[in-house]
Amino acid sequence: MKKRWIIIFILLVVIAVVWGVWKWKISKPVDGVMTEGPADFPPMPTVVVDKGDVVKSIYTTGVIEAEAQKEVYPEVNATVKKVFVQKGAQVNEGDLLFVMDDTEAYLQYMQTELEWRKQYRSWSEWQGYASEIISPYEGRVKEIKISQGDQVEERTTVMTLTQPDDLVVTVPFRKNDIAYIKEGENVTVFLVDFLSYTEGRVKKVDRKGRSAVGGGILYDVTVTVKNLGALYPGVKASVEKKLPSGTVIQGVERGELAQDEEVQVEAKTVGTISQIKVAEGDYIRPGQVIALLDMEKRDLDRVSQEITLKQTQIQLEQQKNALKKYQVTAPISGRVVEVNVSPGQTPESGKPAVVIINDSALYMKASVDEVDIPYVSKGQKVDVYVTAFGDEKFTGEVVEVSEVGKAEGNSVSFPVKIKVESSEKLKPGMTGDADILIRRAEQVLRLPYNAVNVLGNGRGSVMIPGKPGEPPTPKEVEIGVEGQDFIEIRSGLQLGDGVILTY
Repeated sequence: MKKRWIIIFILLVVIAVVWGVWKWKISKPVDGVMTEGPADFPPMPTVVVDKGDVVKSIYTTGVIEAEAQKEVYPEVNATVKKVFVQKGAQVNEGDLLFVMDDTEAYLQYMQTELEWRKQYRSWSEWQGYASEIISPYEGRVKEIKISQGDQVEERTTVMTLTQPDDLVVTVPFRKNDIAYIKEGENVTVFLVDFLSYTEGRVKKVDRKGRSAVGGGILYDVTVTVKNLGALYPGVKASVEKKLPSGTVIQGVERGELAQDEEVQVEAKTVGTISQIKVAEGDYIRPGQVIALLDMEKRDLDRVSQEITLKQTQIQLEQQKNALKKYQVTAPISGRVVEVNVSPGQTPESGKPAVVIINDSALYMKASVDEVDIPYVSKGQKVDVYVTAFGDEKFTGEVVEVSEVGKAEGNSVSFPVKIKVESSEKLKPGMTGDADILIRRAEQVLRLPYNAVNVLGNGRGSVMIPGKPGEPPTPKEVEIGVEGQDFIEIRSGLQLGDGVILTY
């Protein structure tokens, strides 16, 4: 409040001084005789309150950039064999740009692959002498057929597994229906003796078929049913499946529940049993170790071969990946703007072989002073002006505001990314400026900025012209949006009222 009255006081002093000087000039002696001029106060420039838009914006400068730009440099030094693109071509990410001579690299790869195959064959022979026996099946151990110290050979049966919690039923389906039955899918099983339904899973589908009594071909489908305790072998059951269309297909005959078949686990190695890792009644899963063999010496040789094999395999993968580098592909989708390679030539060091830009969207990369950055946010509209096109305005929008500022001398600015409307006129690299629109008041009463003294807290002061011979008088008004050119007048003046330009 004190500041406001100080400003008003200063304005009054200035006006009084101007009025006093004017009075002195018109009253000074002429040939020794005092004269007095006209009584009117000296004219001062005035403006009237009009109606229009008031825009508050933040000014910044920047450079137009494309959505993305990539310079492609080959990763190997070789002669170019063929170029597949030319300047101006549109490419998609992954498209082949050019290929280079990979003859020597391919020869090295083939030699390493041959060595790897030899090592793998030798290593595979040792696989028959593994130090452990692993079950490929899941089930409960019914009988163990080996003891510690026994000698086993390949295909020696070491134990028998069952699935006591599983029952199976096999029913035949017609040829037209069997195409809808697939192994591993769920079907519905009707338990005739219980007059109830349960869920089953297709275990096996006979695709060859068998001749049916009376003609035709039937296809057997075996379904596994989980036994939760009440089921037993001999229960009659039928199988059906509901198709997505709503149609239900059924087996043509009923079957009987039976205990799932037993599985024999065989050794895939040769050696002496040193330890049995499971007991009868245990439930084991595929991949579980069920016995160990005493093969210390053989294990050392096998491990040594495995290390050598893995080393060669790593080398092979490296050479395979290196071969891919001789086929240079586009890292992004976009338009080719430079092609600096030709068949038969080696790409120049330090110079991009191909340059691709994605100008499907254009952006202005600008910086905003730390004083203004609190007022800038994503989604704000922006008026963009490019130097090459003078006062032509392009529409933009703030899409990114950096959280970290950059120090430049004694000031700090924050990078701001502005998406600019698509236009064939704009090119990446063009410079320009932008007005980030902070606030806008449309069709409101307004005065030029230099006709209002801003006092703060939404208040301002204007100078009203006085009557003839009288000085102007200050008047307080309520202001709104403070633009670069105009200030919104919310109350205190009417449309057409005149005020004095104060500076």
